Amino acid sequence: MTNDQLLIGFYGFLSVTVVTLLVAIGLAHKHRARAHIVAVGVFLVLLVTSLGFAEVLGRRYEFDHISYTIHLPLALFTSAFMLVPLITGIQHWRGKVTRKAHKVLAWVWVGFVVASLVTGKWMLDNGTLKPEYATPTVDERPGPD
Repeated sequence: MTNDQLLIGFYGFLSVTVVTLLVAIGLAHKHRARAHIVAVGVFLVLLVTSLGFAEVLGRRYEFDHISYTIHLPLALFTSAFMLVPLITGIQHWRGKVTRKAHKVLAWVWVGFVVASLVTGKWMLDNGTLKPEYATPTVDERPGPD
């Protein structure tokens, strides 16, 4: 896969993932619990796919130390913290946690998601493609002898 194809795949899946998250949030606000749960499930599948693209991209780039040092721990924390709204959502469904508690924790997680997206874009924008993944220019391609 070329780097351009990889970037298109990553940003494409990431965009659909974010839209699906927004749909899940909208469904929750409309109190459509079953549809919300389905949307969250679809979101999780898309998120794992987006993270797979991000992992492959990460192997192809050299990143600025500062942006990498900020983004990676934040993204890992955000991924782990995702369990909090998932667990409280299940507990709310079972009547063990209030809707308000689940909602507050879900919005805290969304804040971490936004911060992870911003720092990830910053990191990728300042990254340098490793030479072995660079597409040769017309002058560098082997020509007919």
